[in-house]
Amino acid sequence: MVTVGNYCEAEGPVGPAWTQDGLSPCFFFTLVPSTRMALGTLALVLALPCRRRERPAGADSLSWGAGPRISPYVLQLLLATLQAALPLAGLAGRVGTARGAPLPSYLLLASVLESLAGACGLWLLVVERSQARQRLAMGIWIKFRHSPGLLLLWTVAFAAENLALVSWNSPQWWWARADLGQQVRSAAQQSTWRDFGRKLRLLSGYLWPRGSPALQLVVLICLGLMGLERALNVLVPIFYRNIVNLLTEKAPWNSLAWTVTSYVFLKFLQGGGTGSTALTIVVTEWRTKFRRAMNTQENATRARAVDSLLNFETVKYYNAESYEVERYREAIIKYQGLEWKSSASLVLLNQTQNLVIGLGLLAGSLLCAYFVSEQKLQVGDYVLFGTYIIQLYMPLNWFGTYYRMIQTNFIDMENMFDLLKEETEVKDLPGAGPLRFQKGRIEFENVHFSYADGRETLQDVSFTVMPGQTLALVGPSGAGKSTILRLLFRFYDISSGCIRIDGQDISQVTQASLRSHIGVVPQDTVLFNDTIADNIRYGRVTAGNDEVEAAAQAAGIHDAIMAFPEGYRTQVGERGLKLSGGEKQRVAIARTILKAPDIILLDEATSALDTSNERAIQASLAKVCANRTTIVVAHRLSTVVNADQILVIKDGCIVERGRHEALLSRGGVYADMWQLQQQGQEETSEDTKPQTMER
Repeated sequence: MVTVGNYCEAEGPVGPAWTQDGLSPCFFFTLVPSTRMALGTLALVLALPCRRRERPAGADSLSWGAGPRISPYVLQLLLATLQAALPLAGLAGRVGTARGAPLPSYLLLASVLESLAGACGLWLLVVERSQARQRLAMGIWIKFRHSPGLLLLWTVAFAAENLALVSWNSPQWWWARADLGQQVRSAAQQSTWRDFGRKLRLLSGYLWPRGSPALQLVVLICLGLMGLERALNVLVPIFYRNIVNLLTEKAPWNSLAWTVTSYVFLKFLQGGGTGSTALTIVVTEWRTKFRRAMNTQENATRARAVDSLLNFETVKYYNAESYEVERYREAIIKYQGLEWKSSASLVLLNQTQNLVIGLGLLAGSLLCAYFVSEQKLQVGDYVLFGTYIIQLYMPLNWFGTYYRMIQTNFIDMENMFDLLKEETEVKDLPGAGPLRFQKGRIEFENVHFSYADGRETLQDVSFTVMPGQTLALVGPSGAGKSTILRLLFRFYDISSGCIRIDGQDISQVTQASLRSHIGVVPQDTVLFNDTIADNIRYGRVTAGNDEVEAAAQAAGIHDAIMAFPEGYRTQVGERGLKLSGGEKQRVAIARTILKAPDIILLDEATSALDTSNERAIQASLAKVCANRTTIVVAHRLSTVVNADQILVIKDGCIVERGRHEALLSRGGVYADMWQLQQQGQEETSEDTKPQTMER
């Protein structure tokens, strides 16, 4: 036992035999082949090839009529050969799929022993055949039977192969590779039939409406109608046969008319009539409004669900889970009501079509049956009428169905059609060429812009940013600072004036070429629910891992990323919720660094951060903006004191411009803003000082 256990090496000892709801791999692949090999050797020693009795030789003594036939023997040889070769073939297959992984030694031992046992069986079969032929040649009649040893070997081999079935639920099933058990277990978990009983019990509470006798009655009625429909499928052909028989027997008209009416009534109950085209069109047009209303409400329901889930933090902040659930419930109820109207109108359409077809079938069947009873037509004519009716209604059936489907699809696609009707606000002019970037000189000349008619967001804005300089835009909220950045990036086209880069009107060049030279670090960084590496790589999707890491190091976030257990493969979650505000800003900076733009736009990139993070990120931004034309929208004036030019925007106009010192000495709007911010910082500092208690 100890010797056998040594073959398991690192896989563990041969015992225990039962682990993880199945046989131990080492136990199975060591003891079972060893036992089969021992029995094969014993069968060779104790081989009893035949059970014989002597009989005088005669003309038919060499006949195989009472002995083994040639064709079964050839089949036996083939199967025995496969029995010996398959273990080695399986071993070769495992080696081929292991891809360099070490092969457990017990598998090698099992394959060799199984092949040797199969070879023993093949040898016994050949020996028995040879001895049988020799005895027949000597005129000894034999009743051919396999030796007990060979039969025992085959029996044990069959039992051993099926012994593995007791390990069906084991995660180590088949033990082909070290990870195959896990793969099989995962595949089993993905099966739709796995835990079928538990799933059925879970759904039973929804399939059977508990606490509502009315709904329970509706369910029972529906189930009864389904059973009745199955029974009608059996009765309809029977009544059709009865009609033919009555016509053949020349039955009385009353009996014939009653049978025809019953047949048509059953045919009506059977349903399936969706033809009746001057009717399908009319009813389908009428029920269009129900389908359209249902689609509108479905969109509203989905929007409600998505909005609540995306803003789950706000929902939890205000303890409004029950409120959101109730609002979603109301939306679902409205959708169900409209869906019921759409479904009910469809049922009405089908039943109306079925009624028209049924009335036509009743009139035609009674008329044809009457002519047969009056001997003006033959019985075959009635059968011909029924056949023609089916061939006539089938094209109408499909025509009506297709019309309804096309109409429904057009209704469902109305939102898409509305989207296709939307005109693109910003278009490249015909023949527009790429931006020929030179040094990065930016010019705004008498720019006017408004989001809506009646109020201008920007009024006569003019300024110039020289290559490599930094321009700061400051002012109260809503003054139009961020709008200037959007216009430069050409999210919108201006109402009048001109915006130029290196002397080229940006409205005359392609948007793709313009935006390829501009990098933006927004105030609210939006991250995708992907890895940190892929979020940084979004700045240039063709960048390699080394470039991504270099950008992260330049943005000062590499060390923080490496502190995560999965490093750059860390998932950031929805909208980057797993990262702090400073980390998200650094990811945005790394994106911009990776893009390597010639012009950088910073839209209050540090306004939502604390002082320490702000200073650290400002240092990172300074590296990014070095030797690049930069426009900064700033809320904190202390972050732009070193700007080459500061524009004070108020009510869409430039009210002041100059450097920090010049604007302070002027004593205007900028100076007032600076004093207010300094005063606020002093008050904050006073509030944070430790207070001494009076005694």
